[in-house]
Amino acid sequence: MKLYTPDDFDSQGALKVPVGVYLLLILLLRAYVVWLVSLTQFNTQQKVIDWVYPNQESFFLSLISGFFALIVFVVMVLRRKSSPAFLGAIWRRGKVLLITSLTLDLVVLGYKAWQSNLSYQIDIAIFLVANLWCWLYLLRSRQVRDSFKDWPQDDSSS
Repeated sequence: MKLYTPDDFDSQGALKVPVGVYLLLILLLRAYVVWLVSLTQFNTQQKVIDWVYPNQESFFLSLISGFFALIVFVVMVLRRKSSPAFLGAIWRRGKVLLITSLTLDLVVLGYKAWQSNLSYQIDIAIFLVANLWCWLYLLRSRQVRDSFKDWPQDDSSS
């Protein structure tokens, strides 16, 4: 088992979430990010979404595929000693939730490729490579595994 230094822990005493998980969440939550950006553009909300997702179906499928990643993100934001115990149970399943979200994203990318008659598209290729890299990262990283096992313990419960 890898030994961690005090710098590897946050103010709550839990192992810090690796930077790679933040990047993975950005990848999986890209439709939500586009949607939030579109909300700030009062006159051109739909145009912002259409610019990134020309096909409305792809936008909604990306929202669906990112749902499990959204759950992980929300629990990560609420990750502190005073949080309810059920959030810890969800957090410990976070790696599985992210793998599920990545799998759904792969299905969406495959569907987009099929819709384009399997013609080469740079955006699909980039997201496919990023998705596969994230799969490997989640499966191979010891710090990711340890981070999802760790939940801040309330000192008063001891």
